[in-house]
Amino acid sequence: MNAVKVYKRARRLEFWQDDVLKRSFRISLGFSPEGQKLRDGDGRTPEGRYYICTKNRQSKFTLFLGISYPNIQDAARGLEEGLISQ
Repeated sequence: MNAVKVYKRARRLEFWQDDVLKRSFRISLGFSPEGQKLRDGDGRTPEGRYYICTKNRQSKFTLFLGISYPNIQDAARGLEEGLISQ
């Protein structure tokens, strides 16, 4: 199984394949990445299980990876708290 693990405090991303660490990278995150993301613009990086859904090779960064945020649990919380509508 493949996995991408992000360590926000260290600003590191690891790519794992079949339980073997294949690569590790320094990464850029928001201005306040630690803690659970609550709303757009809070500067936090989401925590949870997501998949990479887009790559932007034209990004001003070396490589931009977009994730499937919000997932079902994030959306349910946002709906419950009135942050989003159906």
